[in-house]
Amino acid sequence: MKTIHSLIVTAATLLAISASAAQAAQIDVSAGTAIEHIGAGIGNQTLLTLRGAAYATDPAWLPLAVHADLDQGLQSGGLQRQSIGVGLYRIAGPWHVWKLEAGAEAGRTRDEGYTSNHWAGVLRARRQVTAGVALDSTLKLGRSTGLLGGTYAAAGVGVQLGQIDGGAVRVNYQHIHDGALPSQDVLGLSYGLSF
Repeated sequence: MKTIHSLIVTAATLLAISASAAQAAQIDVSAGTAIEHIGAGIGNQTLLTLRGAAYATDPAWLPLAVHADLDQGLQSGGLQRQSIGVGLYRIAGPWHVWKLEAGAEAGRTRDEGYTSNHWAGVLRARRQVTAGVALDSTLKLGRSTGLLGGTYAAAGVGVQLGQIDGGAVRVNYQHIHDGALPSQDVLGLSYGLSF
């Protein structure tokens, strides 16, 4: 719990700094749940998820994005995954329907006493299909450390349905390859708000 508390405090600080530095920022927060399938016959586990992101509202002046993510397994001894990242983004296309971002993140995964850390480059793309529907994708590639370290890679896609009680419901899928650990497939459902 101390690790979770530290991550939340750090994420809140980074989001506040980003908002202050940009004079005005869009802050997105979401919470939800996910089912994670771990390969090699290990099985499934249920996760609690928490996400935060801040984007400068004037990307021509300071196109900075800050991300903080937390996954917490709900069973005893369950998985804990945290990451913090920064990036530069651009709004593009007719009617500004595309948000493209390049950046980096640092993260840690702990499960049943095993810990691995990773550093990765990150590419994100988001397309606003209609006023209430958006599609997004994320690619990550880097290195993982630890006893079973090696290449860290992740790919994810999501669909966001907005205008629901002032917020948005998001369904997402992510495939994670963390060194020599068994592959992980995560299917999540979350609800988020923007400020």
